[in-house]
Amino acid sequence: MGRLLMRLLLLALLLLISACGRPRSAPPKDIQRLGEKSQVMQERRQAQLQRERNALERCLRERPELEAQMVSLRRAEAELARVKQEGYVSLPPPEPWNEDRESRYRLEDREADWQRYLQAQEDWKRREEQQRSSWQVGHQSRLQVAQATLDREARELRSRRPDLFTGPGSIEFNADVASQIRSCRAIGMGR
Repeated sequence: MGRLLMRLLLLALLLLISACGRPRSAPPKDIQRLGEKSQVMQERRQAQLQRERNALERCLRERPELEAQMVSLRRAEAELARVKQEGYVSLPPPEPWNEDRESRYRLEDREADWQRYLQAQEDWKRREEQQRSSWQVGHQSRLQVAQATLDREARELRSRRPDLFTGPGSIEFNADVASQIRSCRAIGMGR
C-alpha cells in the first residue's frame, strides 16, 4: 500500500505541475479591461494629436491673410483718427486798415482806399464761407469713407475670427488670440 500511495502522490504532483505549465485559455477580466482602456486612451491620444496637427496646418494656411487683415484694420483705424484730427485752415484775411498810413493821403484817396478795403473784406468773407463750406462737405465725406472702411475691415475680420476681438462691437484685439494667430499656437497645443 505504501507504493500505491507513493504512485498516487507522484501522479497528483505530475498533474499539478502539468496544470501550472499550461497557458490559460482567457486572460482574467481585469487584465482584459485594462488592455481595452489602454487601447481607448491610445486612440483618443492619436485623435487629439491629429486634431492638433490639423489646427496647426489650418493656422499656417490662414495666418498670412489674417495677419494682413489685422494690419489693414489698424491702418483703417489710424486713417479715421487722422481724418478726425484734420482742421480747417482759414484763408489769410486782407491786411488790416492802417490809419497812420492812410492819414498821409488826400481825403478822396483815403475814401477810395476805404471802399477798396471794405470790398476786400467782403470778398474775403465770401471766399472764406465758400471754402469753409466746401471743406466741411469734403471733411464729412472723408470721415464717412474712413469710418465705412474701418467698419468693413472689422466686419470681414470678425466674420473669420470673432474670438479675435475683446467684444462684439470692439475693434480691439484679444491679445492671447492675436498671439496665437501670429505664432500658430493653437489652444491646447502648448506651442
